[in-house]
Amino acid sequence: MLDLLKTFLLGVLICVINLEAFAQTGILQGIVISENNTPVKDVSVFIKNTTWSVTDEYGSFNISDIPYGNYILKTSRLGYAPVEIEIKIDSSLQSITILLEEKIYGDIQAVVTASRTALTLENSPTPIDVISEQEIQSSGMTTLKDVLLEQSGISLSPNEENAIQIQGFESDYTLILIDGQPVIGRTRGALDVSRIHVLNIKQIEIIKGPSSALWGSDALAGVVNIITKKNTDPFSLNSHIQYGSRNSYDVGTSLSFVKKQINGSLGFFANGSDGFDLSTTQFGNNQNPFNSVTFNSKFGYDINDLTSIIVSGRYYLNRFRGPTLATVQNQVVEIEESGWQNDASLHVRLETSPFSNLKSTITAYSTRYEDQSDTFFEDTLEADIRLNNRQGLDKIEAQNDYSWNANNITTVGGGTYWEFVRAERYQGKREQNGSFAFLQHQIFLNDKLYVISGARFDSHSSYASYVSPKLSLRYSITNEINVKASVGKGFKAPDFRTLYLNFDNSGSGYRLYGTRNILAEIETFRNQGLIKRNLVDISNLNILEPEFSTAYNIGVNIQLKEYSLTWILNFFRNDAQNLIDAREVVELNDESTIFGYLNIEKARTQGFEFETIYSPFSRLTTSFNYQYLQAVELTTETRTILENGIVITKEFDIEIPLPKRPKHSANIKFFYKEPFFDSVISLRGILRGTYFYNDKNADGKANQKDDDFVNAHSVWNLTLSKELKKRFRAQIGIHNLFNYTDSQFLQAQPGRTLFSKLFIEI
Repeated sequence: MLDLLKTFLLGVLICVINLEAFAQTGILQGIVISENNTPVKDVSVFIKNTTWSVTDEYGSFNISDIPYGNYILKTSRLGYAPVEIEIKIDSSLQSITILLEEKIYGDIQAVVTASRTALTLENSPTPIDVISEQEIQSSGMTTLKDVLLEQSGISLSPNEENAIQIQGFESDYTLILIDGQPVIGRTRGALDVSRIHVLNIKQIEIIKGPSSALWGSDALAGVVNIITKKNTDPFSLNSHIQYGSRNSYDVGTSLSFVKKQINGSLGFFANGSDGFDLSTTQFGNNQNPFNSVTFNSKFGYDINDLTSIIVSGRYYLNRFRGPTLATVQNQVVEIEESGWQNDASLHVRLETSPFSNLKSTITAYSTRYEDQSDTFFEDTLEADIRLNNRQGLDKIEAQNDYSWNANNITTVGGGTYWEFVRAERYQGKREQNGSFAFLQHQIFLNDKLYVISGARFDSHSSYASYVSPKLSLRYSITNEINVKASVGKGFKAPDFRTLYLNFDNSGSGYRLYGTRNILAEIETFRNQGLIKRNLVDISNLNILEPEFSTAYNIGVNIQLKEYSLTWILNFFRNDAQNLIDAREVVELNDESTIFGYLNIEKARTQGFEFETIYSPFSRLTTSFNYQYLQAVELTTETRTILENGIVITKEFDIEIPLPKRPKHSANIKFFYKEPFFDSVISLRGILRGTYFYNDKNADGKANQKDDDFVNAHSVWNLTLSKELKKRFRAQIGIHNLFNYTDSQFLQAQPGRTLFSKLFIEI
């Protein structure tokens, strides 16, 4: 019996020893450095989804309570190639040093517009186009308008010469941002993107499709976000001077510095032109002579290793003058017009990381815009006209990004804003305000599937609350092939124009009133006995709902790095409802009409985009992109038909093609590093197929025989750049190489423009 008890106790002791050995855990500590032996902070180091750490400002990390065993250690850090290392934990404390290799995606390391957080371009689940600083400089373009027109799926807006449309939506459905903050100063809903100079820009990010889940109203068609440069050199000074056809000029200087905890930049740019006139028979210019200046500044201060503050400002002024035509009392008269535009903005941004898993950002933004136009009549009996318009926006916003582990990031934010407009057409000053909150979660479910889901809540003083959800995913079929898909809702709120406009153009036979004052105006005409008939039910003219759209995108990216070849194919569809449009609502006794704004239309845009990028050898890069677009208004038509021997009235769904939207558009680009003269040649083509321009016979159809169509055409731009010495670079170019013009339909397209430019870099 005693021997049996000894044997039992010995067995228990052996089991305890084995269990203790089995339960042993170790600590893994280490440091992560870059290729130049510099510590790298904010690197996620993990060996299991639930066992991980993030490096501090010294590149150090510590993972405890790791059971003994064999593991695969992985790292993740934006801008660096991921690392996978086999490790064995078999002691209580082990140390390791990890070397990261910088990973560069062309000239672009990260994009922020698609998720409000930094993502690598290849990881973004949302289709996004990025224009690099190098491409901007190689093109010789100076304004945002010219750069955007060379991109896939972007055309001039139907109603404004210097505004753009995306995927068939007009300019007022696209949100323009500079460093994530909105640019204001729209005229008739359109934003003049030629106001924005591009020579202090790091990159331009373009998202097509509703982005209201992150950015709110005005992002129904997409977002264009301009990312300005941040200096990293101790000191740099860049200057340029350009001169070209029609006495066009562009000059500028930018100075940047870094000294200990302070970094900053200052820039000044000026450009102008004598304008141009495409018609020798019609009075006035297509573009009047103008001169503009832009000042910008950006200063940063690192309070400590965890907190920094950035202050940036911008000021723009443009003056113009020239002859044009106006309609007065149904008569077209010649006038002289002059005016100016200016806008100014101040942006303060505080970034802090109270601990390694959390990044918090607080921003305050204030911007003002003003324009004035003076109309001078040759007929001294006509009184000259002066119109002034002021707009303003103030916004405060906070955003928090929390990394639960290497595979999960949650973003929570919100803010409030105030805006106003003061103009004669709005009967003085009008104000409104709103608040918003957004929530987003990013998750790498595994090495192949990445998902972003989120929603934004908007509350506004002029319309009901609105929620905008969005879901996007990227799935890697192989290392070379991945699929991206997204679905989301976007909205556009009624603006000051649709709410408060009071525009009397009775000389041309119409008046246009905003929703908030139209019923009072109609009642005034009724009391005077001037109303002939109502054209619609006017009882609901004081109600205007936000416009909204549901968008679907699905595409495939194929990147064959071995062959320097990339293919991108993306299908899109946008179903828009409650679109706001100005319609005739009342006819007066003198046969003039009153227009009001109504939620009556539906529209659909759909199509696909294809892009291929190929470098047959290291010195040559080529790209071709093509977009097919169907853009229609959806409405109903009542018809009298014979059905089963009975005459009945029945409603039919009909599609009316939206004009001034190219069905077929393409862009071709060649960039060649020529070895003999050590120069860079850039050739870019903008191609447009024949497209419907105007429904002359008002039958709701696009007929080649009866309506106006724009002929198929192409515009080619050629630029040659050469390094003269270490600090000098010269550039010559021709925009619109083959001098294509159309004075009837393409009035914003000038003829051939030659230019030369000199860059100085210190």
